[in-house]
Amino acid sequence: MPLRSQYIISFLLLLFFWVSEETVRAQSPQHGGQANNWSIADGMYSNHEWLDFNGLTANPFQLSNSNHFNASLNHNNSVSDKDGDLMFYVYTSYIYDSTHQIMQNGTLVDTSTSQINYDSYVLENIIIPKPCSPNSYYLVELLDTGIIHPPYNNSSYHIGLYYTEIDMMLNNNKGAIVPGSKRVLIQDSLNSTFTLTATKHANNRDYWLMSGVRDTNIYQAWHIMDSGIVTTPVTSSLGLNWEDGNDMKFSPTGAKLATAKVYNPDSDNNLNSSTFELLDFNNATGQLTNALKLDFDSSFIPLRSYPLNPQPHYDTLFDCPARYVEFSSNGQILYGSTRHSIVQYDLSSQNNTIIPSSWNVLYKPYNVLASLNNAPWSHLNDIERGPNGKVYQIENHTYFSSSISGWQTINAVSNPNIFGNGANYNDSLLVYTNGISLALPNFIADMLQSRAITLSDTCSNMSISFSLEDTLHIDSAHWYFDTNSTYVSSSTFPVQHTYSQPGDYPVKVRYYSGCTIDSTLDTMHIMPPAEANLGPDRTLCENDTLQNALVYPGLSYQWNTGDTISYLYNPPADTYTIEVSSPNCGTDFDTVVIDSILPFEVNLPADTLLCQSDSFLLDATVGPGNYQWSTGDTTASIYITQSDTYTITFTNSCGSNSDTIFVDGVEEPQVDLGSDTSLCNGQVLYLDATDTLSSYQWHDGNTSPFDTTTTEGLYAVTVTNICGSDSDSLNFNIDTVLTNFNLGEDTILCKDDTLELNAPGDAQNYYWSNGQITPSITVTQQDTYSVEVQNTCGNYFDTIAVLYDESPITNLGPDSTYCYTNLQLLDASWSRASYHWQDGSNGPTHLADSSGKYWVEVTNLCGYDDDTVKIFYDLPLDISLRPDTTLCEGESIQLSVSHHHANFEWNTGSTDSSITGYPGNTYFVTATNACGTKTDTVNLLEKQAPTLELPQTDTLCKDEPIDIKISSSDNIQWFDGESDKERTLFAPGEYPLTATNECGQITDTIILYAEEDPSPQLEADTVICEGEEVQINIKPTFTNHTFDWNTGQESPTITAKESGLYRVTVTSPRGCEGSDEIEIADCPINIFIPNAFTPNGDGLNDKFEVQGIGITDYHILIFDRWGNLVFESNDINHSWNGFQNNSGEKVNQGTYNYKLQYRSADYQLKERFGKIEVIY
Repeated sequence: MPLRSQYIISFLLLLFFWVSEETVRAQSPQHGGQANNWSIADGMYSNHEWLDFNGLTANPFQLSNSNHFNASLNHNNSVSDKDGDLMFYVYTSYIYDSTHQIMQNGTLVDTSTSQINYDSYVLENIIIPKPCSPNSYYLVELLDTGIIHPPYNNSSYHIGLYYTEIDMMLNNNKGAIVPGSKRVLIQDSLNSTFTLTATKHANNRDYWLMSGVRDTNIYQAWHIMDSGIVTTPVTSSLGLNWEDGNDMKFSPTGAKLATAKVYNPDSDNNLNSSTFELLDFNNATGQLTNALKLDFDSSFIPLRSYPLNPQPHYDTLFDCPARYVEFSSNGQILYGSTRHSIVQYDLSSQNNTIIPSSWNVLYKPYNVLASLNNAPWSHLNDIERGPNGKVYQIENHTYFSSSISGWQTINAVSNPNIFGNGANYNDSLLVYTNGISLALPNFIADMLQSRAITLSDTCSNMSISFSLEDTLHIDSAHWYFDTNSTYVSSSTFPVQHTYSQPGDYPVKVRYYSGCTIDSTLDTMHIMPPAEANLGPDRTLCENDTLQNALVYPGLSYQWNTGDTISYLYNPPADTYTIEVSSPNCGTDFDTVVIDSILPFEVNLPADTLLCQSDSFLLDATVGPGNYQWSTGDTTASIYITQSDTYTITFTNSCGSNSDTIFVDGVEEPQVDLGSDTSLCNGQVLYLDATDTLSSYQWHDGNTSPFDTTTTEGLYAVTVTNICGSDSDSLNFNIDTVLTNFNLGEDTILCKDDTLELNAPGDAQNYYWSNGQITPSITVTQQDTYSVEVQNTCGNYFDTIAVLYDESPITNLGPDSTYCYTNLQLLDASWSRASYHWQDGSNGPTHLADSSGKYWVEVTNLCGYDDDTVKIFYDLPLDISLRPDTTLCEGESIQLSVSHHHANFEWNTGSTDSSITGYPGNTYFVTATNACGTKTDTVNLLEKQAPTLELPQTDTLCKDEPIDIKISSSDNIQWFDGESDKERTLFAPGEYPLTATNECGQITDTIILYAEEDPSPQLEADTVICEGEEVQINIKPTFTNHTFDWNTGQESPTITAKESGLYRVTVTSPRGCEGSDEIEIADCPINIFIPNAFTPNGDGLNDKFEVQGIGITDYHILIFDRWGNLVFESNDINHSWNGFQNNSGEKVNQGTYNYKLQYRSADYQLKERFGKIEVIY
């Protein structure tokens, strides 16, 4: 593809990519944009000093706003969006939106009170994004409320930790405090330090808020989650006490926490009273560890000079404590500020024995402070890292004992990542002389992170490293290097990419951090090598362009005509030279001669209209050449008679050139306003007569294609175009709204009554709930009736409920008897009726609370009825039989119950109040009256004569105990006086025992027998050599016994193939066991016999060699597969070289058998047989 075309496509793709990413880019943090606007002072006036970092430099500006209330210093904070546009800011107890008005619900105190300086109790604040809610923020504050609650002692202040939630989506995206979340208490405490800081959680979504407890060494880490702030902090107790505290900061990664502490107030703030501390922070658990006290050297403090002691000296009582801390952007250098110096500590060694003494005094405005009138003084205040990575500090300047006005400066460490004087401390970056007081905001580190892509323009076919300026808290990233959907996924930085062709390439990185996804977009400009190419000398055509072959943004061009673009349009015949230059990619030259210009272009007239049956001539004459019309004609001109698109192509030696005309066919207009219509009074009728390329004339002179009206009448229009005209009209009528439409109140009818329901008679449609569609209906049954009435003004509804009643039917029930606890409620209820009872009561129900006669009269709209009933009440039953009883065989007992007015039924069938009971039976009786049924039961148990069932016993093994369990409910007496029914017997013999109860006793005897345990014997311990086997036999022979070897085998004889301890257990059929073992040791002879060798003369494995230690007798025979002897030797050091009987003739490749006999001292002769592979 030519570079020019390629550039056009690249530009279009780039444009598409940028447009599709417009929203993302608007959210893309380029250089810590959330901290790009600093409110640094208010001066107690309406003019407020700010710093703007959107240009990556600290640009001061002043904001005049009469809406601002006076605010105390050190408590001004702000938040911008990720493009650096201010969203809201805090002046102590007031929150302002981006229009500099108090945010909706943004007053944090009641300004109507008479309290003076009512916002002075804010001790510190910090703004923290709400996790996983990109439009919400927490304002966390330390407040001295002055409110003392038990059990605290009286004090002049009371410090609490509070939060306020701000949602920027509220109030039309200007933000507002979330209702119910204004200064919500997190912790009530009397002793908190006056400093707060925060950092990201290890999950890259939550935050940790850190505070300290005064007069202790306790730190509190508060977990801030998307669901809120956990009100129970993670506490760490380590390091020095917080006797007084000026500042603490997290490192950019959150792995370190630095503090400036006054830990010994009794020392009057001398060298032994304060220092800087460095601690390790676990951002997964919130715990602090490894508190490291940093050196606090006397060189940090200026000398003093007094009138009475003018010699410069160290004043141990001089106030110069550690005050503020800040980290460099790379986290390798800690900056600590005292009242009169700023010090660097080198953290790069990560060695806690080196870091405390790795200090460098970067700035100390005075080596000697003179306590003399008008002597210059200064002291250092806040330090804060800015979005551009520089560290900024406030310095207050004044004169000792002088009325001369002082001034303030904002100083800067220009290269804070450099340790030493190369850090370049600028002590007067900005100067303020108008008497204001400066203070820097308190930002969290991740608001300063820059997600800008690091890249630089280069040439094609070069590998390029891509990264982000800050990759902290990023879990992973997807890099897009072109406009398609493919990407490079990476959890590390940087990534590499090579562009094979020049062009402007959109580069996008989508990075993932915790629960958030964000993107940064930039453009990579890839330059081609410089190339000048004007082509060969030639003739140009009319309106042609002399163009350099390579056209690319960023290339520069210089013609001999003085032009500096890539082409010359329609140049005259001449000689032309061009110089092409590519930044960083070289320069090139070319020359071309243009000898003449030929006419070439064809032109048709503009698009036109054509009525039906009309025609006109199209003339495309240019000069000599070929003409080709889209109609197939080849003449220079043609006649047009119909609508179409016509194209002419003219061809000569300059090539082909085309032009097109569109001839649009037009017909006479046709207008249709529709049928006559009606609308409701007040509605508008819209009339549309639109037709193609036409003019309009309405009856009232209107010339628009549309007309609207709310007035009845005849409406007409005439539509005209170049081909003719047409007219239409309609009548428009107006309906009225139906009013006073009512079916009447809900009503009651008696049986067989009817009711006529009427709707308005002038409507168009009627839809009754019973399906009828007439204006009136007749009701003959109970129901709820509704009707919908329609006309052009709308739909109208009404509903009526029609109820039907009947003459009362009264039934109090039959005369009945009930239990006195079951008082009867007599119910004579009937719809819409009145009642009269025998006692004069008039309710629908009556409680019959005693025995007697009850009557009622019931009356309603449709008739009358009455009824009478007699009610009787019984008392409850109370019966009881005797307890369960044991009887002897042949005994009996009398069972009886009694109760007034009760019926009895026994399980024997008897209905008397008493019966005779016998042992071995269960008797129960049921008594019944109006109060219910009562049943009782008695068991008459029969006691049997004693029984004694002895358990079956087997023959025992020697010394084997046996557990005996006697199954009997009677008392047991053993031969030895024991009475347990379960006992253990240990020896064979006879054991008599007796069972006894009330009916007598019985005696029996248990007899136990025993057998001897098996006694197996194995052979004496022996040895086993490699390749040998040892058979192990058990003596004597055992019949019907089982054998259990420690090898897992179960036969009476086993074969051992290796050394070890062999143990066998023999078990008799009864289960009696005996065991023995044998130890088989390794043969002391160690012999090695290879199974293959390669006698091919390469010096590797050329011989068959038997190797052994301690062998005294040795004899080996080697045979081929037919049994022929090929080698024999009595010397173990005599190896076989693969020759036939050492004859010089090699044996064939294959398998050979050997027989080996050998012995060593004190051992018998051994034989080994095996195979050898001869391989060539």
